[in-house]
Amino acid sequence: MEDKKPGEELTYGVSPVRILNNTLAFIVVVFGLIGAALLFEGPYLIMFWMSIAIVCLAALVVSLHLRLKEVVSIGNENLSKMSKMEDNRNTLKAIVKERNREIDQLKRDVITTDAEKAILLHLYMENNHKPEKKVIEQALSIPNSEVESIDREDDV
Repeated sequence: MEDKKPGEELTYGVSPVRILNNTLAFIVVVFGLIGAALLFEGPYLIMFWMSIAIVCLAALVVSLHLRLKEVVSIGNENLSKMSKMEDNRNTLKAIVKERNREIDQLKRDVITTDAEKAILLHLYMENNHKPEKKVIEQALSIPNSEVESIDREDDV
């Protein structure tokens, strides 16, 4: 069996609590049988059985205490794992929100450039009075860099 590090659970083998319980149970049974055989009569029999009962109760209390300690340590480990997972989850949520903001900003930028194209088309229609279908299609397919250069030419 491997050496157990502090805070680690035993993954295989027999637990020390089980060994303690089995040993104490064996001792109680052996002494009980011997005591019953030797002290079958009188007040000694009652005292013997009371001492056996006290030893059994003590073993039970020790066993429950060790088991409770083990359960609490496992619970604390699970709680710390859950808090780490929650922190990771919150971090991922923040990253997703930031990426969604970036995507929304890029969408707004695209809408803005399309709006600029529409304004340019509207100005063209006002100046030429009769836009043809080709002109409208051309205006909507103008790349953004050309829109800026056309805008500068109109300003001059």
